[in-house]
Parts: sequence; structure tokens; C-alpha cells
Amino acid sequence: MVSLSVFLLVYIVISFRQVRILNQNSSSVVLLGTVILVIFGVFTLEEAFSSIDVNTIVLLLGTMIFSAYVERTKFFEATSLWFISKAKKPRVMLGILMFVSGFFSSFFVNDTVCILLTPLVVAITRKINANPIPFLLGLVMSANIGSAMTLIGNPQNMIIATSSGLPFYKYFIYVLPMVFLSLLIAYLFILFMFRRDLNNVEVVIKESIYRIPQPYWFIIYRLGLLFLLFVFMLFLPSEKLLNVPESQKLPIIAITVGALAIVVGRFRPDDTLRVIDWTLILFFSGLFIVVEAVREVGIVESMYSFIKPYFGNSEISKYSVFSLITILGSNIVSNVPYVMIAKSWVREFVNPDKAYVLLAVVSTFAGNLTIIGSVANIIVLEKSKSVAKIDFWTYSKVGIPITIITSILAVIYITIIPF
Repeated sequence: MVSLSVFLLVYIVISFRQVRILNQNSSSVVLLGTVILVIFGVFTLEEAFSSIDVNTIVLLLGTMIFSAYVERTKFFEATSLWFISKAKKPRVMLGILMFVSGFFSSFFVNDTVCILLTPLVVAITRKINANPIPFLLGLVMSANIGSAMTLIGNPQNMIIATSSGLPFYKYFIYVLPMVFLSLLIAYLFILFMFRRDLNNVEVVIKESIYRIPQPYWFIIYRLGLLFLLFVFMLFLPSEKLLNVPESQKLPIIAITVGALAIVVGRFRPDDTLRVIDWTLILFFSGLFIVVEAVREVGIVESMYSFIKPYFGNSEISKYSVFSLITILGSNIVSNVPYVMIAKSWVREFVNPDKAYVLLAVVSTFAGNLTIIGSVANIIVLEKSKSVAKIDFWTYSKVGIPITIITSILAVIYITIIPF
């Protein structure tokens, strides 16, 4: 009863994102839930600590450290602006923005990309006197879709990476055509929905809105070489790089690159490390403990037993129902908490690796469904609310169709193409 009560408390708060009356958020409530589990004897302190997936925490931390150092150089903004400035027409500018955003999100986490590029989009649309809404929607939709391209593009994929042991390079090569096509679908849909806004604007961007300070170029060069080394190591099979299981390869590489970034970044470590989202680390750690508590008393298995009869017998029906549940679950309780529960269900599938890929892709695409489907959505809307009023319907008439179409594409692709 204690495990079930804590589970319901935590997941209800996660669904609503925060408790305004008590001035609490998801991270603080998850922390409270873990304390209750220990106090009431569900776990000893040692058992609670052992429930935390250290591989995921280390992978997340290493990626965040490296991203924080790149962020300080304003490299994302300057590079994106350079590409966008080459566009002569708004529809071309939208396409460049979406594909640049999608690429950056695949390696530097979609939330980070949205934090950095939203002010740039606002500045550019103001300069050319354009409606910012299609560009902001394009930014967030492409960031969500692009982050599915790798196992380090978003937090839920990191969980799947360390749980499944899927090789990074194999996953990337497999999903690349599907993600690219999904980005193209999203671009064409937004282009169609806002065709009037995108045809009545002249694009002239001559001077730089963002300038990288001269001393930073040397730092960018060193971080760039480090990033290339990072990517090279990711694409090597683990047996040729490290004598460790595949599930430990990504965390070891990520934290190594993060540590090296501190050395070569030449910024004060305390100033840079301060901007890391430590509450997210706390949220992940506590959530691992809560989910392990309900798994031990059989609640996760009971949930799967309830939905299993609806899966059907064919492979495509199983993937379709699983995708539908994933879309709904990712939007009700957010994709990270949902994936922590659903990752244990994929072992029941005939091909668990394919099911892991489907879970990673669809839980990510599901972030585009509604305004609250992804943290990236909330970031973009909050940072642009002074210039763009994107209400629930304005977002949904774009997000819902794109989510449905791209998710159907994912189911068909994963069913047909061998992994």
C-alpha cells in the first residue's frame, strides 16, 4: 500500500507538472516519495541507492556537462544563424531552421537546443517582420523529432540505451531514414498550414545577431575536436573500444568527454557547472527508486497483464497498440516516467530490440502531440510568450497531425525493415 500510494502521488504530480498550492514540483515530490519509501521500510537506504540506474545518471551528466561548455561559446546560435542567413525565402529559412535544430538535438539534447535557439528565432522574425509562430513550431517539432535520431538525443532515449544495450551506431543507422522523412513531413505540414505567412515576407539578414567573442574561437576549435572524438567513439563497437558491456559504453564515453570539456573549455568550472539542471538528476534518481518499488510488489507486471490482451497476434498490431499506449502515456505522465515503466514490457515481444527502438522513437515523437507533451514545448512557449501567443488549439492543429503521421510511419518502418 505504501508503494502504491507513493507511486500514485508521484505520477499524479508529474501529470500536472507542479502543485501550485504547496509550491512544489515533480522533482521535490519524487524526493519526498523516496524518503517515505525508506521511512516506512519498503526499502533500506542501501536498497534505494542500488535501485538507481547509475549508467543513465552518468550518461545524462556527461552529456549535460559537454553541452554546457558548448553553450557558453554561443556556437549553437552563431552556427544556426549562419545557415539561416543563407535563405532568401521564408519557406527555405523554415526548412534550414528545422533541419539544423533536428541535427543539434540528436547530439546535444532537445531541451538545450530549444533554450538556445528560441531567442534567435524571436530575434530573426522580428527583424524580417514575420509571424514567429510557424518558426517556433518548426523549431520545437524538429527538436523533438531530431532527438529520436540517437540514443543520447533526449533523457528517455538515454534510459533505453542503458537498459537495452542497443549499439549506438546500429540504432543511428537504422532510424536515420525514418527520422529524416519525419522531419520532412513536419516541415511540409507546417509549410502548408502557414503558407500565407511564409509567402508574404522578404528575408534579408545581413548582419549577425549573435557574435562569438574572438577568444572563444580557440575554445570552440578545441571543443569541436573533442566532439569529433566523441562521435568517433560512439560509432565504434564496444569490443573495439572498451572491454565493457554495451550498456556501459555510452556512460563511460559521455562522462570522459564531459571531464575533458572541463579541462579544454577554459571557462571557470563552477560558473559552467552551475547551469546544469541538477534538479533533473534528482528527479531521475528518485524516479528510479519509486518505479523499482512498484515493480517489486508486482504493479508494473499487473499493468502489462491488463493491456496485453489488446495487443493482438500480428507483429504490426502489437506495435500499433504499443505505440498508441506510448503516445497516451507519454502525454499523461510525460515520456521519461512512462519509459521507466514500459521498458520492462518490451522483453515480452518476439523481437525486444525492435520494441526498444519503437519505444524510443514513438515516446519521442509523442512529445509533439500537445503543448505539455514535452519539456521542450514548454521551454519554447515560455521563452517566446512576449511575441507569440501560441494557445492549445494553435499548437494542437499542428502537433496532433504530425504526431499521428510520424508515429504511423515509425510503426510501418519498424515492422517492415529488419533491425
